[in-house]
Amino acid sequence: MSSTLSPEVPRWFLPFLKPARYKGAFGGRGSGKSHAFASYIVIRCATVRTDVVCLREVQRSLKQSVKKLLENKIEALGLGAAFEIQHDRIKGKNGSLIIFEGLANHTAESIKSLEGFDIAWFEEAQVASQRSLDLLRPTIRKPGSELFFTWNPRFSGDPIETLLRGPTPPPDAVVVEVNFEDNPWFPSVLQDEMNYDKSRDPDKYAHIWLGEYVRNSEARVFRNWRIEEFEAPPGAIHRLGADWGFASDPTVLVRCHIVGRQLFVDYEAYQIGCEIADTPSLFLSVPEAEKWPMVADSARLSPISFFTDKVTNTYPTFFIAVVLAVVLFWLMRVSNYGYETAVYADSPNTARYAGMNSAWLQSSVLLISGALAGVGGAMYVVGPAGKVDPGLLQVGLGYAGIVVAALARYNFIAVIVAAVLFAGLRTGGNALQISNDPVPIAIAVVLQGAVLLFALGGELFRRNKITITRVRAASA
Repeated sequence: MSSTLSPEVPRWFLPFLKPARYKGAFGGRGSGKSHAFASYIVIRCATVRTDVVCLREVQRSLKQSVKKLLENKIEALGLGAAFEIQHDRIKGKNGSLIIFEGLANHTAESIKSLEGFDIAWFEEAQVASQRSLDLLRPTIRKPGSELFFTWNPRFSGDPIETLLRGPTPPPDAVVVEVNFEDNPWFPSVLQDEMNYDKSRDPDKYAHIWLGEYVRNSEARVFRNWRIEEFEAPPGAIHRLGADWGFASDPTVLVRCHIVGRQLFVDYEAYQIGCEIADTPSLFLSVPEAEKWPMVADSARLSPISFFTDKVTNTYPTFFIAVVLAVVLFWLMRVSNYGYETAVYADSPNTARYAGMNSAWLQSSVLLISGALAGVGGAMYVVGPAGKVDPGLLQVGLGYAGIVVAALARYNFIAVIVAAVLFAGLRTGGNALQISNDPVPIAIAVVLQGAVLLFALGGELFRRNKITITRVRAASA
């Protein structure tokens, strides 16, 4: 049969016709690596009894294998009579066998079944794990056995790169670089694709077609960008995006706007090794950074909370509290539920006489109060505190809430004003402790108590009239 075969072999493949333990071909797409090795395997299995295992790192189905490629080569070489193509393997009439496996599914025990094979062909070896290579190499141990590797380079640190292109490759290894210009049958349709990538994205062209390692630009979201002078149009809606740095990764803020289908970035601020305390001043170097909404990503709440406090002095949770106060004002002053609650609070007997569900009113008020307390604690955690800490129980927010409610005379709109007043007292007291002339925090507490005392005293005098009666001495 071999005397009638006259396959066309590309010049770069000639070194692989000699026996070698390791045979590797790397390079870009369109080089014909897979086709050349597939033709070699088909011809060898047809002429000499050979057992071949075709490998991939992960193979969930035969569609991910080179089985279809081998079938096409059998047909193209006119060797259909020499093989029996089955569902999961290809058998030669002379006893040859070609099977297809995924190495990621094997263990040190299960892979022992491959130790008698003559050839192991690892296709797409750029994704081969170190574990897979360590399993494969000692398993294929038959005298004269060979390991074939074909791959498109990805990163210099990939295990296959270290093995065959590293400073100490294994002995008896033949490794050849092959690209599209080495393929005499390079199709015109790929020529057009290659020219398109070459004109539009040089980095992509170098990686895909020349087999160079992935460059940093491959990790960029945008590749079709350019640098030129421009002015933001009047009325532009700016968007700000922040990235918190760590170690050598810079902290970055960019300001951008969209016109049509184009994204314009007009300002940026970045610093390597930027401390959290210095981040607000860095971000405020971008014009109007405090005016526009900013999107930032962080696995920790503290950087977001710290930055929000320093730049806007207002936590987003403040607006949630305002909305809740307005909703509760409507609920208690306008709705039927609020009316029944007020009646029950003033006179439980009157509420029961009027047919109101006293048990429901009691339970619902307790549930709503507990829910609001939980929401308040959650907002404090994601706002000023930035973390869950048992020490937060000692902050005394419950006491402050009682004072605020009493000062507002249980008016939910007035609660907002009273809460802001007490927040100012608390924040100011904390600031006074670290000023140049420190003032004890007790001063702020005394002020809060004095406010409550005068508020309650005023309520006392409002509800009660003090009358001074002169008592005349009885006559003798």
